[in-house]
Amino acid sequence: MSISLLLLGLLGSGCASLLSAPRVGSGSLRLRGGAEEANGADDRALSMDEITEKLNKVPTFVMMGEDGGFVALHLREGGRAICFFSEPEEAQAVLNMTREAHPDQAIKLVTIGLGNALKLCKDSEEDEGAKEAFSSFDGHLRVQGPNQIMSSVEPKLKSMLVTAGFEEGSWQFPVFMCEQLVGQEMLPVFLNPREIHAAWKLNNLDPEKLPDKFIMMDVRMMMADMQKEGSGMPWEK
Repeated sequence: MSISLLLLGLLGSGCASLLSAPRVGSGSLRLRGGAEEANGADDRALSMDEITEKLNKVPTFVMMGEDGGFVALHLREGGRAICFFSEPEEAQAVLNMTREAHPDQAIKLVTIGLGNALKLCKDSEEDEGAKEAFSSFDGHLRVQGPNQIMSSVEPKLKSMLVTAGFEEGSWQFPVFMCEQLVGQEMLPVFLNPREIHAAWKLNNLDPEKLPDKFIMMDVRMMMADMQKEGSGMPWEK
Protein backbone atom coordinates (compact mmCIF):
# COMPACT_ATOMS: atom_id res chain seq x y z
CA MET A 1 0.00 0.00 0.00
CA SER A 2 1.55 3.31 -1.02
CA ILE A 3 0.99 6.83 -2.25
CA SER A 4 3.29 9.37 -3.83
CA LEU A 5 4.77 12.16 -1.74
CA LEU A 6 4.72 14.26 -4.91
CA LEU A 7 1.17 15.22 -3.92
CA LEU A 8 2.45 16.38 -0.56
CA GLY A 9 5.00 18.48 -2.38
CA LEU A 10 2.16 20.22 -4.22
CA LEU A 11 0.52 20.95 -0.88
CA GLY A 12 3.70 22.59 0.31
CA SER A 13 3.94 25.00 -2.61
CA GLY A 14 0.37 25.66 -3.64
CA CYS A 15 -1.64 25.31 -0.43
CA ALA A 16 0.67 26.68 2.23
CA SER A 17 -2.25 28.32 3.98
CA LEU A 18 -3.58 24.86 4.86
CA LEU A 19 -0.66 24.34 7.22
CA SER A 20 -1.45 26.36 10.31
CA ALA A 21 1.32 27.75 12.49
CA PRO A 22 2.04 25.33 15.34
CA ARG A 23 2.02 26.23 19.01
CA VAL A 24 5.51 27.03 20.23
CA GLY A 25 5.47 24.19 22.70
CA SER A 26 4.11 21.56 20.32
CA GLY A 27 7.02 21.24 17.95
CA SER A 28 10.01 22.52 19.88
CA LEU A 29 12.26 20.66 22.23
CA ARG A 30 12.83 22.80 25.31
CA LEU A 31 15.98 21.79 27.17
CA ARG A 32 16.51 23.58 30.45
CA GLY A 33 19.82 25.18 31.34
CA GLY A 34 21.04 28.60 32.36
CA ALA A 35 23.22 30.95 30.38
CA GLU A 36 26.18 30.24 32.65
CA GLU A 37 25.62 26.50 32.27
CA ALA A 38 25.56 26.92 28.49
CA ASN A 39 29.13 28.16 28.75
CA GLY A 40 30.23 24.78 30.00
CA ALA A 41 29.53 24.63 33.74
CA ASP A 42 27.03 21.77 33.44
CA ASP A 43 27.54 20.00 30.14
CA ARG A 44 28.12 16.34 30.88
CA ALA A 45 27.74 13.76 28.14
CA LEU A 46 24.34 12.10 27.88
CA SER A 47 23.72 8.42 27.20
CA MET A 48 21.67 7.37 24.19
CA ASP A 49 18.86 6.32 26.53
CA GLU A 50 18.80 9.81 28.05
CA ILE A 51 18.83 11.43 24.61
CA THR A 52 16.02 9.19 23.40
CA GLU A 53 13.96 10.04 26.47
CA LYS A 54 14.39 13.78 25.89
CA LEU A 55 13.59 13.56 22.18
CA ASN A 56 10.50 11.46 22.91
CA LYS A 57 8.89 14.61 24.31
CA VAL A 58 8.45 15.64 20.68
CA PRO A 59 5.84 13.60 18.74
CA THR A 60 6.10 12.23 15.23
CA PHE A 61 3.23 10.80 13.21
CA VAL A 62 3.29 7.64 11.11
CA MET A 63 0.61 5.72 9.21
CA MET A 64 -0.32 2.24 10.36
CA GLY A 65 -2.58 -0.37 8.78
CA GLU A 66 -5.26 -2.48 10.42
CA ASP A 67 -2.77 -5.33 10.83
CA GLY A 68 -0.56 -3.16 13.04
CA GLY A 69 2.13 -2.74 10.38
CA PHE A 70 3.54 0.56 9.11
CA VAL A 71 2.26 1.89 5.78
CA ALA A 72 5.00 2.76 3.28
CA LEU A 73 4.96 5.64 0.80
CA HIS A 74 6.41 6.04 -2.67
CA LEU A 75 8.91 8.90 -2.66
CA ARG A 76 9.23 11.60 -5.28
CA GLU A 77 12.90 10.72 -5.80
CA GLY A 78 12.07 7.03 -6.17
CA GLY A 79 11.91 4.11 -3.79
CA ARG A 80 9.68 3.57 -0.78
CA ALA A 81 9.88 4.70 2.81
CA ILE A 82 8.09 4.48 6.11
CA CYS A 83 7.85 8.14 7.12
CA PHE A 84 7.66 9.56 10.62
CA PHE A 85 6.31 13.08 10.05
CA SER A 86 7.19 15.95 12.38
CA GLU A 87 4.32 18.08 11.03
CA PRO A 88 0.87 16.78 12.05
CA GLU A 89 -0.86 18.68 9.22
CA GLU A 90 1.35 17.04 6.61
CA ALA A 91 0.82 13.61 8.13
CA GLN A 92 -2.94 14.19 8.10
CA ALA A 93 -2.84 15.32 4.46
CA VAL A 94 -1.01 12.14 3.41
CA LEU A 95 -3.38 10.02 5.49
CA ASN A 96 -6.39 11.61 3.78
CA MET A 97 -4.96 10.94 0.32
CA THR A 98 -4.08 7.37 1.26
CA ARG A 99 -7.58 6.70 2.54
CA GLU A 100 -9.06 8.11 -0.67
CA ALA A 101 -6.83 5.83 -2.72
CA HIS A 102 -7.59 2.78 -0.54
CA PRO A 103 -11.11 3.24 0.88
CA ASP A 104 -11.34 -0.46 1.74
CA GLN A 105 -8.37 -0.28 4.11
CA ALA A 106 -8.46 0.87 7.75
CA ILE A 107 -5.49 3.21 7.96
CA LYS A 108 -4.75 5.50 10.87
CA LEU A 109 -2.10 7.82 12.24
CA VAL A 110 -0.21 6.78 15.35
CA THR A 111 2.11 8.91 17.45
CA ILE A 112 5.68 7.84 18.15
CA GLY A 113 8.19 9.93 20.09
CA LEU A 114 10.96 11.46 17.99
CA GLY A 115 13.60 9.60 19.98
CA ASN A 116 12.01 6.21 19.31
CA ALA A 117 11.44 7.12 15.65
CA LEU A 118 15.11 7.99 15.21
CA LYS A 119 16.12 4.78 16.98
CA LEU A 120 13.90 2.73 14.66
CA CYS A 121 15.44 4.42 11.62
CA LYS A 122 18.96 3.73 12.90
CA ASP A 123 18.31 0.19 14.10
CA SER A 124 16.63 -0.81 10.82
CA GLU A 125 19.98 -0.22 9.13
CA GLU A 126 22.42 -1.32 11.85
CA ASP A 127 20.78 -3.65 14.38
CA GLU A 128 20.60 -7.29 13.26
CA GLY A 129 17.31 -7.95 15.04
CA ALA A 130 15.66 -4.86 13.55
CA LYS A 131 17.09 -5.60 10.11
CA GLU A 132 15.52 -9.04 10.30
CA ALA A 133 12.17 -7.54 11.32
CA PHE A 134 12.20 -5.28 8.25
CA SER A 135 13.81 -7.83 5.91
CA SER A 136 10.69 -8.13 3.75
CA PHE A 137 10.47 -4.35 3.29
CA ASP A 138 12.17 -3.04 0.14
CA GLY A 139 12.54 0.57 1.33
CA HIS A 140 13.90 2.49 4.29
CA LEU A 141 12.67 4.30 7.38
CA ARG A 142 13.00 8.08 7.65
CA VAL A 143 12.00 11.02 9.82
CA GLN A 144 10.32 13.58 7.57
CA GLY A 145 10.88 17.26 8.34
CA PRO A 146 8.59 20.13 7.24
CA ASN A 147 7.96 19.64 3.53
CA GLN A 148 7.89 23.38 2.85
CA ILE A 149 11.52 23.88 3.86
CA MET A 150 13.19 20.53 3.18
CA SER A 151 14.04 21.19 -0.49
CA SER A 152 15.88 24.36 0.46
CA VAL A 153 17.80 22.99 3.47
CA GLU A 154 18.64 19.44 2.33
CA PRO A 155 21.73 20.40 0.24
CA LYS A 156 23.17 22.42 3.14
CA LEU A 157 22.45 19.64 5.64
CA LYS A 158 24.14 17.06 3.41
CA SER A 159 27.21 19.25 3.14
CA MET A 160 27.28 19.84 6.90
CA LEU A 161 26.96 16.11 7.63
CA VAL A 162 29.81 15.16 5.32
CA THR A 163 32.03 17.96 6.66
CA ALA A 164 31.35 16.78 10.21
CA GLY A 165 32.31 13.21 9.31
CA PHE A 166 28.82 11.71 8.99
CA GLU A 167 27.30 9.88 6.06
CA GLU A 168 24.62 12.04 4.44
CA GLY A 169 22.27 9.04 4.38
CA SER A 170 18.98 8.73 2.51
CA TRP A 171 17.27 11.47 4.55
CA GLN A 172 18.05 14.53 6.64
CA PHE A 173 16.20 16.15 9.52
CA PRO A 174 16.95 19.77 10.53
CA VAL A 175 16.80 21.34 13.96
CA PHE A 176 17.08 25.08 14.56
CA MET A 177 18.29 27.32 17.38
CA CYS A 178 18.27 31.07 17.93
CA GLU A 179 20.93 32.47 20.25
CA GLN A 180 18.76 35.45 21.14
CA LEU A 181 16.09 33.11 22.60
CA VAL A 182 18.43 31.25 24.94
CA GLY A 183 17.29 32.10 28.46
CA GLN A 184 18.66 31.46 31.91
CA GLU A 185 16.39 28.45 32.40
CA MET A 186 16.09 26.89 28.97
CA LEU A 187 17.78 26.21 25.66
CA PRO A 188 15.02 25.94 23.03
CA VAL A 189 15.55 23.76 19.97
CA PHE A 190 13.00 24.13 17.18
CA LEU A 191 11.93 21.85 14.33
CA ASN A 192 10.70 24.67 12.09
CA PRO A 193 11.90 28.30 11.67
CA ARG A 194 8.32 29.56 11.90
CA GLU A 195 8.30 28.40 15.52
CA ILE A 196 11.18 30.80 16.20
CA HIS A 197 9.06 33.63 14.82
CA ALA A 198 6.17 32.50 17.05
CA ALA A 199 8.43 32.29 20.11
CA TRP A 200 9.80 35.76 19.39
CA LYS A 201 6.28 37.18 19.27
CA LEU A 202 5.18 35.21 22.35
CA ASN A 203 8.01 36.73 24.36
CA ASN A 204 7.06 40.27 23.22
CA LEU A 205 10.46 40.88 21.63
CA ASP A 206 11.06 43.70 19.17
CA PRO A 207 10.10 42.35 15.72
CA GLU A 208 12.69 44.68 14.18
CA LYS A 209 15.43 42.75 16.00
CA LEU A 210 14.37 39.29 14.87
CA PRO A 211 17.49 37.79 13.23
CA ASP A 212 17.22 36.72 9.62
CA LYS A 213 19.51 33.73 10.14
CA PHE A 214 19.30 30.90 12.66
CA ILE A 215 21.59 28.07 13.72
CA MET A 216 20.75 24.90 11.81
CA MET A 217 22.12 21.37 12.02
CA ASP A 218 20.98 17.84 11.32
CA VAL A 219 19.46 16.08 14.32
CA ARG A 220 22.22 13.45 14.17
CA MET A 221 24.83 16.17 14.62
CA MET A 222 22.94 17.47 17.65
CA MET A 223 22.68 13.97 19.12
CA ALA A 224 26.43 13.46 18.66
CA ASP A 225 27.08 16.75 20.48
CA MET A 226 24.80 15.64 23.31
CA GLN A 227 27.05 12.61 23.83
CA LYS A 228 30.22 14.70 24.16
CA GLU A 229 31.71 15.63 27.50
CA GLY A 230 32.36 19.37 27.75
CA SER A 231 30.38 20.29 24.64
CA GLY A 232 29.57 23.71 26.11
CA MET A 233 25.82 23.05 25.91
CA PRO A 234 23.67 22.15 28.95
CA TRP A 235 21.93 19.20 27.29
CA GLU A 236 21.32 17.54 30.66
CA LYS A 237 18.88 20.31 31.61
